[in-house]
Amino acid sequence: MTSPAERMSEETGLWRDLGAIATAHVLMLRDVSVIDDPVLAAVLTALDGVSRGEAAHGEAIVDAVARFDARVDALTPAGAVGTVSVGRGRADTAATVVRLAARRDATALAAGAVTVRRTLIELAGRHAATTMPAYIAGRPAQATTFGHYLGGVIAPFARAVARLHLALEDIDRCPLGAVALASTSLPVDRERVAALLGFGGIADNTFDAVIAVDPLVAAAQAAAAIVTPIGRLVEEFRAWLRSDATSLGLDERWTGHEPGLPQMVLPVGLDRIAALAATVLAASAACERSAASITYEPPGYRLDDVARSCGLAMRTAQTVVEHLNAVVRDGLEINRAYLANTAGRGHTTSSDLAIFLMEAEGLDPAAAANIAAMTVNRAVAEGIEASGITTQMIDASALMVIGREIAVEFEAISRYLAPRRFLERRTATGSPSPARTREYLGREERLLSSHVVWLLNVTDRIRNATTERERLVRETITDAS
Repeated sequence: MTSPAERMSEETGLWRDLGAIATAHVLMLRDVSVIDDPVLAAVLTALDGVSRGEAAHGEAIVDAVARFDARVDALTPAGAVGTVSVGRGRADTAATVVRLAARRDATALAAGAVTVRRTLIELAGRHAATTMPAYIAGRPAQATTFGHYLGGVIAPFARAVARLHLALEDIDRCPLGAVALASTSLPVDRERVAALLGFGGIADNTFDAVIAVDPLVAAAQAAAAIVTPIGRLVEEFRAWLRSDATSLGLDERWTGHEPGLPQMVLPVGLDRIAALAATVLAASAACERSAASITYEPPGYRLDDVARSCGLAMRTAQTVVEHLNAVVRDGLEINRAYLANTAGRGHTTSSDLAIFLMEAEGLDPAAAANIAAMTVNRAVAEGIEASGITTQMIDASALMVIGREIAVEFEAISRYLAPRRFLERRTATGSPSPARTREYLGREERLLSSHVVWLLNVTDRIRNATTERERLVRETITDAS
């Protein structure tokens, strides 16, 4: 549910966007000689006054279009009345205003995503050698590093942002000029209007231009995809704090206290992020449901539900990434020493014992695996960690598997199963060795740089179009006076 302040912002933005659309449209009509400069100046003067207003609270988009044009006509001299809507209809204007708002939300979300991705990559880089245990089903599974561990949010986050970029490319196509669905017999220049509004191009088919809602659904789904890995990471941090608060610390700005339980410090900042992420998922699902109910025709009043849910999903997702960025940047303290101390507990490196026996003793894979399994099972049963596995335990297993003892030095086993050695041996691409983790992060940084360039190109195009539109308006009105 949107707040009163958010609704006021949406209503003001709708009126402003309608003004930009009408301005671009009448400038194009002058360019193709449908109207002359005096008529253009008169309409632009009326538009300047009307654009400063705002839509009525709860007003449907198609009704807002009609009321906006009527107010412009009311301020337009008699000889130019009706000009503002010549060659333009409610359906294509509504579709365009929705895309302008969605483009604004998507670019803002993309910019926030760039920032938090950079923050996560930098955090992972600082912890490329910070050893820790990774868990499966709540139990220690294998040793890794915190930097490598963060790849579980960095990678899907990058894919989700790529989905947002694709959705934004579809949103960034101008529907104006489609009118009701079959365009107009007037010599309108749809490409010119698109350029004046900063769009990347036009919606190629005029019927599709006014009935399409799938770009909005794709944008809402991308917002959900962005917050999903964030939600998983936040839930993981909350689990760490529940099970052992020593592992990480939160700045007091992200914690709170329950008056009745003064001994407790609650991770309210993380709770807030999790709740906001749930709102994004719900809004995205609502957007899909609303779109699925629209028939094969211009959506009319049904467009509002799709647009509203899409906007809520993207704006709330932007809040999620802003909050996560603030927490990760300066609100989170990772206890390196504690994580390193726990990295080898729970037999997180014992999976390499079989490989050690193959390399050091030349055993065949089956025999090495059986000896290792028996030894580790005995150690677990006796409450002995991997660092406490002795040569006697291995020899006892070897006697049962291959009928003889094997000469293994305790120091060699201990060194081999140490978490840092365990990680250094993992040299495959993408593995948790510090060197490979840094290589991976370098690839992510290059991918991030390409996304930054793409986003800058989009935002520069929009800004330049606004500047050009405003310049033409000033020149037209000045020349007329």
